[in-house]
Amino acid sequence: MKHKQILMTVLALTLSATGFILMDLYDNQPENRPDNPFELKTDSLRSVPASEIGYKLVRQFRLDSGEVNGIACFDNLLWIATNRGVATLDTSGLKTNVLVSQIPVQTITINGNCVFTGSKNHVLVLDKKSLVMMFEKSFSDSSLITSLAFWGNRFVVADAGKRCIYLLSKDGTIEQTIDGTIGREEKHGFVVPGPYFDVAVNSDNELWVVNPGGHAFENYSTDGAMRSFWSRSAKGIYGFLGCCNPAHFAFLPNGYYVTAEKGVVRIKVFKASGEPHCYVDSPMSYIRHFHAPELAVDEQGSIYALDFEQGCINKYVAIK
Repeated sequence: MKHKQILMTVLALTLSATGFILMDLYDNQPENRPDNPFELKTDSLRSVPASEIGYKLVRQFRLDSGEVNGIACFDNLLWIATNRGVATLDTSGLKTNVLVSQIPVQTITINGNCVFTGSKNHVLVLDKKSLVMMFEKSFSDSSLITSLAFWGNRFVVADAGKRCIYLLSKDGTIEQTIDGTIGREEKHGFVVPGPYFDVAVNSDNELWVVNPGGHAFENYSTDGAMRSFWSRSAKGIYGFLGCCNPAHFAFLPNGYYVTAEKGVVRIKVFKASGEPHCYVDSPMSYIRHFHAPELAVDEQGSIYALDFEQGCINKYVAIK
C-alpha cells in the first residue's frame, strides 16, 4: 500500500511538472509572448509625411559592392575612398582609378590643392595635380581616423579611437589637440562609443564636430575651446536616435546640415540654426539598411549618399 502511494505521488509530481513545462513552452512562442514595454517601436520613426521630404532621387551610380568606404565631392567630381585606393566618378558615371594603395583608404576629402586621405591610424596628403606626396603621418596604434577636413591652412583629423580632433600644419605637425573639454561645464569631452566621429567646416570657415554620444553638433575655435552647440536627442522624426548618431554629416552651400543616421537609417536636412528643415528621402527607402550612408555635396547643392548595402551612390536634388 505504501509503495502504491509513493508511485501515485511521483506520478502526480511528474504530471504537474510536465504541465508547467508545456505552459512555459506555449507562453514563449513568439505569437503568445506579451508585449515588451521597453521595446523601441521604430515604425513611427520611419513614417514621414510626404510634405516633409524636400529632395528627389535623380540618379544612381553603381559601384563595386563591398569595396567603397567613403566619398567626397569637389569641382563636380566624386572622389571615392576604396579598399584599393582612390577613384573618381564624373557626372556620367565614368569611374577612373587615381591612386592605388596597399592599404584600404577609409576616408577622403578634397580641395583645390590637395587630396587628403585617412586609413585607420594613418593620414596622407597628396598634391592634387601631380599626386606627389606632401606629407604623411601615423598616429597611435589605438587611433581610428574617421573623418578629415580642411580649415584654412590647417588639416583637421577626427580620431574616434583616441576621441579627439587634431589640427595639423602644412608639414603634418600637430598644432592643437581638441578633446572637447574646454569651454563646457561637463568635462567628459567627446563621447564616442563606436567608429563614428565626423567633422566638417562650413562656408563661414567654422569647424563643427559631431559629439555622437550626445547627439550634438559642437563648434570649436582654433585654441580648442567649444564656442557653441546644438543637439536633438528627443524622439520623433527629427530627433537623433540611439547610439553614435548622426554617424555622418556634410554642409550644403547655404550652411545647412545634411545628416545620416545608422540603425534606423534617416537622411535629414537642418538649418544653420539647428532647426529641422526637411528629409532628403523617405526612411522607407532604407528600411532594410543598417549602415548610415556617407554623404557628399556638390557646388549646386545636390546631395550624394553612399549606400553601403546596395553598393551605389544615390544623387538627390532639391524639389522646387
